[in-house]
Amino acid sequence: MRVDAPPRQGSARMRIALIAAAAIVLSWRTWCAFTFKVNSDEPQHLHVVWAWTQGLVPYRDLFDNHTPLFHMLYAPMLALFPERADIVEWMRLGMLPLYAGMLALTWWIGRRLWTPRIAWLGTALTALFPTFFTTTLQFRTDNLWALAWLATVAVAVAGPPTPARLALAGVLVGATLAVSLKTTLLLATAAIALVIVAAITRLQDGPGAIRIASRGIAAFALGVLIVPGMLAAFFAAEGAWHGMFYALFEHNVVAGLGRWSDGVLRFVLAPLTLPPALWLAWCARRGGAKPWAPRAFVLLAAFGYLAALYGYWPLFTRQDLLPVLPFVALGAAAVLDRWRDRHVALVRAVVVIVLVACAASIVVDTKPWHDAAATQRERRADVLALTTPADLVMDAKGESVFRRRPVYWVLEGITLARMRDGSIVDDIAANLVATRTPVVVADRLPDDARAFVVRNYLRIAPTVYVAGHEFAAHDAGEALEVAVEIEGDYSVVGPHGVVEATIDGEPFAGSRRLERGTHVLRTATTDRFALVWAPALQRGLTMARLFGPTLPDDVPTP
Repeated sequence: MRVDAPPRQGSARMRIALIAAAAIVLSWRTWCAFTFKVNSDEPQHLHVVWAWTQGLVPYRDLFDNHTPLFHMLYAPMLALFPERADIVEWMRLGMLPLYAGMLALTWWIGRRLWTPRIAWLGTALTALFPTFFTTTLQFRTDNLWALAWLATVAVAVAGPPTPARLALAGVLVGATLAVSLKTTLLLATAAIALVIVAAITRLQDGPGAIRIASRGIAAFALGVLIVPGMLAAFFAAEGAWHGMFYALFEHNVVAGLGRWSDGVLRFVLAPLTLPPALWLAWCARRGGAKPWAPRAFVLLAAFGYLAALYGYWPLFTRQDLLPVLPFVALGAAAVLDRWRDRHVALVRAVVVIVLVACAASIVVDTKPWHDAAATQRERRADVLALTTPADLVMDAKGESVFRRRPVYWVLEGITLARMRDGSIVDDIAANLVATRTPVVVADRLPDDARAFVVRNYLRIAPTVYVAGHEFAAHDAGEALEVAVEIEGDYSVVGPHGVVEATIDGEPFAGSRRLERGTHVLRTATTDRFALVWAPALQRGLTMARLFGPTLPDDVPTP
């Protein structure tokens, strides 16, 4: 009994340490969900999710250049919430299960292909890798995308390549494609890795293994088609097929886009990553009875993806790394484990230093003592307070979340590039007039649209504008012409409240409907005043905000 006690005590201490670490990470992520800076992609995704809750169909009723599965799956969660300014932060909590699932799959793959020690170390490195930690905090499709890809790999390496297993892997690949078309790059590099490993396997084990795998190719292909096929049929039935095809396959292809114009240096450097990737795959041969082929496959596929991503992919973002960072971490853990027998103390020190450095970097990145989400939350609170669901709001990418937009296009980077080259017409100003949009969040607007907003709207917050015009000090009774472009109910107010005035010769107090066109105003006051969209005043817009100190310049949303 005494001989067995230390292992049991050690195992108990390990479980306690793991539970404590998990609790700390969970608490940390929950706190950061409400304080971490909001990326403009997050409300863009949420606006599409909200559209599903309103019975709207993406690609037909609103533009989106992402595949739809993520938004469809999170619509029931968003439907549980009322309109609220902090909706992004609350919906971020829905990313916690995805983060936990990615770590669980990382551990399972590490345990399956290597050893429990490598699995735990690889999982810890993944969990605390700064890019992985901070990016998975955000409400974005890439989290589900990475989870689906990890699940695909887990199924693929779980056993022999039987038709049933490959069919299931195909279904998961199809689901991954339905979350993000960036899966095509993952598939291409995985196919190259598979060819390399298959060639080596054929040399080592003969053609038998290749024949077994080839029987499942048809099952795999059929599995891939299931989820995308169902979605394509649904959108075709809803009259959204043409919009979907354009948004997913045509819109994102622009000549000279992103890093394609950077020159050939990256194209030359990318293949140089192959030798270290092959060396790492060779290191994976260690493991006793564990098969070498699946270890080499996952590592070569991951490093091939990184080489292609950095070398050839036109638009690189940190979230593109999510599906392969767990495999990089497992590969690093395998290398450290290989050195462990000869340099135990050194390897332990390296592991501790790396994990502490990662944690410190996350603290610096997340700044949990600072509420970096406040700016977007306050802006969204302004918009929701000044409008009702019946009002349209012009924003760049759906930052208001709960309001319909007067334009079809989302003003993300590719759309703006197409507006500059003329392949998409900048008709924002015309749509603001046609739809009588009363509130604008002037972020990312093209120059002509921004100039129109400045002429026809009043700035009440750094990026929030309400329909209206301001007049400087003038002579009492002076005739002042104003060109009203945004039809609606307007009031005349000054720094101290309502101003008596005449509009087109008729006495005016309270609010009045003004048609589009030129109107003549006269007031008894000589002070400055403003013609303002009346519902904003009725819903809480104060004179202090209208006539207060000059606001700082607009700050673009990241």
